[in-house]
Parts: sequence; structure tokens; C-alpha cells
Amino acid sequence: MLKYYKTQEDYNKNLPPKGIMNFNQVNVLYSFVDSKQVFTLSLSGSDRTFNLKIKGKGGNQVEYEAWKKCLTTAIENSTGKKKNLTLDNYKEFQNDKSYKFWRFLRLSEKEFLDQVETCDLLLCTRKSQIRNVSGKHKIHDIFTVISMQGQDTDDEFFVIRSVPVDQGGIVVDNWDSFKMYIKAMYSDVLFRHLFCKRDQ
Repeated sequence: MLKYYKTQEDYNKNLPPKGIMNFNQVNVLYSFVDSKQVFTLSLSGSDRTFNLKIKGKGGNQVEYEAWKKCLTTAIENSTGKKKNLTLDNYKEFQNDKSYKFWRFLRLSEKEFLDQVETCDLLLCTRKSQIRNVSGKHKIHDIFTVISMQGQDTDDEFFVIRSVPVDQGGIVVDNWDSFKMYIKAMYSDVLFRHLFCKRDQ
């Protein structure tokens, strides 16, 4: 995965990146201009290209070669490359070719489960109601994730959701059950990490 920021200050302040390329989700095409220490990246299925250059006048040959090797290895070994995934695999781009796919971080289920912690939030958009009039995602339901001791030695993740009072008011689903629920009900699920002091 490659993230890029508008300024060094944005990176230092841990602000959201300006763009993200997840090599496992789309085939990233690349080329290098060694004489100028420039590498060009593009997402398969899009005409948009990204020209990146080593910082500083004259660049740095050692740093350039390190970037070149790192990018080549990461892309060639990625799922996006092996499966030749294009932006046409994603409904947002199918509906709007100007959709800026690279502006948003997308996580696989494994990546999500590796990152999620107790009290993190899932913000869901119901099917057929994807966006409001401003074109932004409209959130219909919010769920809380908790970690609990499962049947095995490792903790398992569960999701708390509210239901009508005659159904109990609160339901705690294990992750597999909740996956079936969101697939039936929602078109988009946004993950928000809750930054707070967490007791052990």
C-alpha cells in the first residue's frame, strides 16, 4: 500500500493522506524514468496518472533505487497484479468514471480484523440509499464493535446493534452473523477507529 500526503507537515501531524493506493485491491501500472528519478503510477481502468519524484534538487540515487525496488516488489507480488483487478470491479467507478477511487482507504476483511478494537464504530448506509443530495454518504445506522473471550484461546469480535424492544432491545452478534446481516441490509460500511485510552 502506498499513501501520499500534501505536505510533510500533514504526515507529521498524522492527518489523513491525500491519496491511497492499495496494491491488493487494484492492479497498479508503473514505469520509471531513471534519468529524472521519476516513477509514474496509474490504476488499471483509469486514465489518471501519478508522477512521483524523489525530493530535493538532483534527487538521491540511493533513495530512488530503494523506492524503485520496494514499489516493484510490492506491486508484482500484490493480489491486484496477480488477479489483474481493475477499477471496473468497484460499483462507485462503474456509476461515475470521475470517481476518485484513490481518495479513500478500503480494507479487506482480514485487514479490518487486524486493526479493529473494542469501541470502534461501523457506520452503515442502507441499500438503494447510497448518497444524499450533496453526493456524500448518508449514514443510517451505527454499530459498536467489542472484543470478548471466544470458545478458543483468542478473543473474538462481536457487534452490538439495537433492535425493537419486543425483540430484546439489544443484540450482540458474532462477526460471522453480523456479516450476513450487513450483506443483506447495507451497501456501504465505513470503519471509524475510536482514539481513546483503553484499559487492559
